[in-house]
Amino acid sequence: MASVVSNPNALVGPPVRSKSLVERIMAGLLTLIGSLDGMLLAAAFIEQNLLLIIGLVIVIIVMFGISWLLLNMTRVVLVVGLVIASIAVIPLWIWLANIELKPIDAAITAPTSAEMVTMKSTIRGKVSDPNAQVHVLIHPLATQETWVQQSPIVGRDGTWQTAVFFGTPTLGIDEDYEIIVLATRENFIINFVTGNSLKPGQVLTQLPERTNKSQVITVHRIK
Repeated sequence: MASVVSNPNALVGPPVRSKSLVERIMAGLLTLIGSLDGMLLAAAFIEQNLLLIIGLVIVIIVMFGISWLLLNMTRVVLVVGLVIASIAVIPLWIWLANIELKPIDAAITAPTSAEMVTMKSTIRGKVSDPNAQVHVLIHPLATQETWVQQSPIVGRDGTWQTAVFFGTPTLGIDEDYEIIVLATRENFIINFVTGNSLKPGQVLTQLPERTNKSQVITVHRIK
């Protein structure tokens, strides 16, 4: 037959007494004092080992920088290479822009000055070097712009001819035009740097300074 427990405290132990308000305040003060002691100790340690701490910080920063460089070495090398290349290109560009071009004699043989032309006419000329690249330019005197025409094919004897346009069917009638020919025999880089790399249909506001020029022929469009 089960026995009845007459004293419940025998199983669960004596009741736990809750801390009073004064005890909790005292415990908080002791914790705060302990925290202040820890802060004072930390401050003293930092003061005594300041140089060591600074050294450790510098080492960490340097190691981080080295790690970043190693991880981004390709990017760093590319940036440095671009900077060096940019610095080197400037004097090279200046030298190429002022290089002495091969001298070529260029002349316009037809039409002649004061001759009458139509909107589409044929220009003929001759250069001293049959391997020269020839550009025919048309400059309406009513404007400041010059139009690059279709480049002619130079024959073995240096003669060439090409069709050019003086204005449009409705514009440029009864006006004066200048014809000028440029001739060079240089590679693409030198032609580009000196402004002699011209394309048909290109509009110029000024002519290349370093080039071989023909005489200027002035004609008048009648229709």
